[in-house]
Amino acid sequence: MYRDLTPQEEYFRVSKPPADVLFVRQDINNSPIYHVVDGKLDEMRVLNNPAEAVDLYCEHVLLGREERFDFIEHGRPLD
Repeated sequence: MYRDLTPQEEYFRVSKPPADVLFVRQDINNSPIYHVVDGKLDEMRVLNNPAEAVDLYCEHVLLGREERFDFIEHGRPLD
């Protein structure tokens, strides 16, 4: 039976791995930021220091570094 895809399912349907996805709850102050690598929802992680991780990612992009930024070293497995 056909059903509409959720926004997350649609994102993963059109994304081509490798891909990093960050999720945040906008309705909660100081919400954890969750990190998903290559669509592996069962291996979701939580960023330890989200502000630092995002700042380092922005620096990585703005400097034009070609290698993939590694969010994994900035997080821990979801409990």
